[in-house]
Amino acid sequence: MNHPSRLSLALAALVAVLVVATPAVASAAVAEYQVQYSPVGTTGNSQMIVNVILSDDTPLPAVVEVPIPAGAQVLWAGEIFGGDPALDPARETSVTPVAGGQLVTFTLSEVRIAQVEADLARATIDGSGVSATMSWTNTGESAPVLASIRLPANVGDVTIQPQPIGQPQFNDVGESLYTLPVRQIANGDVYEATVSYRTGIAAEAGGSSVLLVVVGVLLVLAIVTLVVLVRRDRSRRVGSGLDG
Repeated sequence: MNHPSRLSLALAALVAVLVVATPAVASAAVAEYQVQYSPVGTTGNSQMIVNVILSDDTPLPAVVEVPIPAGAQVLWAGEIFGGDPALDPARETSVTPVAGGQLVTFTLSEVRIAQVEADLARATIDGSGVSATMSWTNTGESAPVLASIRLPANVGDVTIQPQPIGQPQFNDVGESLYTLPVRQIANGDVYEATVSYRTGIAAEAGGSSVLLVVVGVLLVLAIVTLVVLVRRDRSRRVGSGLDG
């Protein structure tokens, strides 16, 4: 499988850990989930990236189960080294429907970070307005969830609930990442967030800038014309002996 949607904007700072593989396949202990939601992804649909971070004492290889929403289509699954995405190895998976969603199961052999990228249903688009709801059900172990919303470049009037933490981060293509509050999510519980925004803000701003430049030029020309007229009027007054 390809690695279609990972960009330089990451879910969170991921630290690769040095491990020594053991012959037996261990059971995984989840230390943390990371969920990143894009209302409009690379395919035009909404997309979700789910990372499962295993505890440091989990021996490798280990079988990991990554929860994704019901109906989601897996685009890529594998291990995350935290560097060049092209070096992240894809893994063969099995997808099992469960109450509240699906579990994507595969084996980690090199690092304790699993990632699944999935295609979801399309967001609601009305003209330049986009609105969507992120809904992720934890069908695995109870663990803290670090959630975030990734938006495309050139958007404005952004509204996200729950309220993001701090200011958004931007990557080199102008996408923004809004970090949501960390929540402890038990098995069967749902992390939900809503987002809405308008597209084409940069284009509108660009049009406004052009208009301002035109207005500025016209204002300068008007001032220059006024100065010339005043000078000409003063010249006539001096010539006719009317100035002072």
